[in-house]
Amino acid sequence: MKYVYRVIAISMIILLLSTGCHMNEDTGKGIRVIESGLSVSNEGILYSCLQLNNALCFYDFESMQSVYLCAEPNCNHTDYERCKAFRSSHMPFLYNEKLYYFTGESYYERDGSIKHTTKLIESDFSGSIEKTITEFEANNITSYICYLVGDTLYYIGAKIRYTDLGSSNYSSHILFSINLSDGRVNTIGKILDGYNVNIMPHGIIDNKLFLTIHYTEDDINFADYNMEDWSSIPLRYNCHMDLESGIIEKIDLPVPTKIVDNYYYYNKRYDNGAYKFVARDWRKGTERVIYDGPVANNVDLIDGKMFFSPVEGIDKNGDPIRKLDDNGVIFFSDIEYSYDLKKGKLTTIQKKISNRENLDIVASSEDKYIVFYMDIDNNIHNRLAYISKVDYLNGMDDFVLIDLPS
Repeated sequence: MKYVYRVIAISMIILLLSTGCHMNEDTGKGIRVIESGLSVSNEGILYSCLQLNNALCFYDFESMQSVYLCAEPNCNHTDYERCKAFRSSHMPFLYNEKLYYFTGESYYERDGSIKHTTKLIESDFSGSIEKTITEFEANNITSYICYLVGDTLYYIGAKIRYTDLGSSNYSSHILFSINLSDGRVNTIGKILDGYNVNIMPHGIIDNKLFLTIHYTEDDINFADYNMEDWSSIPLRYNCHMDLESGIIEKIDLPVPTKIVDNYYYYNKRYDNGAYKFVARDWRKGTERVIYDGPVANNVDLIDGKMFFSPVEGIDKNGDPIRKLDDNGVIFFSDIEYSYDLKKGKLTTIQKKISNRENLDIVASSEDKYIVFYMDIDNNIHNRLAYISKVDYLNGMDDFVLIDLPS
């Protein structure tokens, strides 16, 4: 009977993908954000469930239920080798009634060297029909975000340098694109070669991908430093990369907290040392103040509203300063702000939950917000829940945890 239910559930997902009626926000018109282990479509949320050992699950907006993305008969979803829900969940997303995800593979060449490749896999929901769309020489997808613009996927791959002792801290990072309609792959260009490279994409404006890049000039081992000391060691800069020519230009602006349409949102430092959260129209070069103070980097955009929380200040590296406990774990702000992008109206939300709990908006579905719930004291992380929009905007704590798939 359980098998029948799973098959019906998977079939319902396929039906919903052809009739979807729900919308979620992105970073610009026609630009869809795909995160590691999380992808929101018009019909639901594809996510790696931390409470179920990162099994790939789908939450359906219509039925308000989650199911394993597996239709194997008599599967108890505990066998990593057999259960399709444990296939690679790196950057999973749904497109044209198909499931896509990245997976890595390593093998020995005839000369004894090791070759590392990354594949983009296309699959039906049962996992019984899978095919490789493309395979390229790279150890992995290096950033936690990809972008789907129309039918073209943009992603960053890394090649790690290997020595006789194994992998090193040196790597080469390249921006690729693939047309999902015909499988055509394009190498747009190299972003950077270097030690301890970390690349953070922020969004796309006028066919340019905005990036923050960290690296070290020398071979420094991260493990030799504590987090506080390490944060000031890597060199960093902000830039954008043209998605056609591959040309990279550095920009003299702080790290953006969000990029939406043609607006670049960031914490701006004024001559008196004060910070304000501003929106910069990238095309016109004009700015307007959104909030009279600095805000955290985790800015949510949903229903035409931007949600953000204030922070205590900005550190010497330009990063937001948040209150921490003795173990270095953050206290969440008891105040959140909602900014209506069209009306230009700022609303204060006085939250009723404790400063050890947090609701992070993932998607919008009719009269509800779908959120990830976190409770630090009870070790609950990214548990899917929902709350009415009215209650959320009033700071209420009457959210409902969504049942885990069974």
